[in-house]
Amino acid sequence: MADDDLPGKDALFEAMVQSRTRVQEVVDRLGEARLTGPTDAAGWTGKDHLSHLTAWERSLVSWLKGGTRAAGLGVGEDLFDSRDTQAVNEAARQATRDQSLDEVLADHDRIRAELREQVASMSRDNLLRPYSHYPPDDPAATVPPVYRRVLRVVGSHVDDHLGYIKAIAAQDD
Repeated sequence: MADDDLPGKDALFEAMVQSRTRVQEVVDRLGEARLTGPTDAAGWTGKDHLSHLTAWERSLVSWLKGGTRAAGLGVGEDLFDSRDTQAVNEAARQATRDQSLDEVLADHDRIRAELREQVASMSRDNLLRPYSHYPPDDPAATVPPVYRRVLRVVGSHVDDHLGYIKAIAAQDD
């Protein structure tokens, strides 16, 4: 999709609704025991993967509001700047590890609503701005425009982790 073909905000909102629906379908199908018991090779439960999705959406909200991704993830700036994604993800997981599944899902819904509100408040021009436009002002960050980041976080990132969750649950089958 060319940047000139920016989908309207309604399309971004629909992507958010559809991915949340996919999350809920997996949660309903698997149930709490399968989301909080079995783990993957890294020791993550399905609930941990759901918390991970929320953490990265929270980091996006923080960033779009002028904060840092690290603050949104609840990790130190040095750790985030290390670009050690596994260490960042593990630190973010540890921060929510003791939450119940209900708390994780409520947090996900709250953060998703904040993301929606933030996107709703942005102009088309702001959605087309590059990653480097937002804090920290990093001209080396050549990531596509903001709307693509939003689509990635609420779309393929969610689908990736739903796949991991299903694989963890399938261990019990």
